[in-house]
Amino acid sequence: MPLFVLRIADQGPAQLSGKLQVGDQILEVNGINTKNMTHADAINIIRQGGNTVRLLVKRTRKVPSPLVVESPPSLLHPGMSGLLNGPLSQSSPRSSSQVNSPPQQKDWYNWNMDT
Repeated sequence: MPLFVLRIADQGPAQLSGKLQVGDQILEVNGINTKNMTHADAINIIRQGGNTVRLLVKRTRKVPSPLVVESPPSLLHPGMSGLLNGPLSQSSPRSSSQVNSPPQQKDWYNWNMDT
């Protein structure tokens, strides 16, 4: 199931950078493809990456219907809780007509974010 950003934590690294947006699909975390990755797997990869996380995202401009999988904040590094306390979510895949529609502007982004 794809991972999507459902919300951005106030004053967290994602909001402060201004790069990540609600509805973005997370394609890679620190160079690892998120296909079939769980929310917990994504958090573990981010935790293992130190103070910087590298995200490859696809700008979808639509917020998917969530199947939210929250992780307890106690599992997170204190400095990363603003980034990870809920912004990633799993969702059912979109219909093929939505997935294959041609992009009208740049839809792929690759960022490094300090946590």
